[in-house]
Amino acid sequence: MYDVDDQALCERVAEINKNISVVTIVEDSEAVAVYQKPRVPMMNEKRARGGLLQMQLWVAMAKSNEDFLGKFCYTMLHWENSDIFVFVMDKDDNDDDHNNDNVYSNRSGHRLLSLRIEGKYRHDVLVSKVLNLLRQFRLIEKDSSRNGGTSSSGSSSRRGL
Repeated sequence: MYDVDDQALCERVAEINKNISVVTIVEDSEAVAVYQKPRVPMMNEKRARGGLLQMQLWVAMAKSNEDFLGKFCYTMLHWENSDIFVFVMDKDDNDDDHNNDNVYSNRSGHRLLSLRIEGKYRHDVLVSKVLNLLRQFRLIEKDSSRNGGTSSSGSSSRRGL
């Protein structure tokens, strides 16, 4: 179904901005590929597994509102020292696995790309570049985000801490 090497995709996403420290492809709460910059501390296995499950749950809950709000593309979570973006790489919403009524199931069938970024970046530019890369590899539909890939909340810049 996917015609790109997952590890190569992680590396390409990391090249988008020098402040991206970790890129992960997640499927059914498991990391199937990870790119991590040298000297970036690794999470212990229990915390990492919990984080992957949380990502799947956030996406499953957001996708449960697509009939009212439209197709869900990505989410961003902000912490004091970093932001995490989670992009949905579902191409076909007609598949039963992608329309799971149980939003708390850890077998959501969603394939996700997560990235962690620290420091300065432009939200709209980052999102646009990631979505364009996912479109280039045919991992998302061409119209997966309104306004050509910019944030639904408009342009914003992350200030350095």
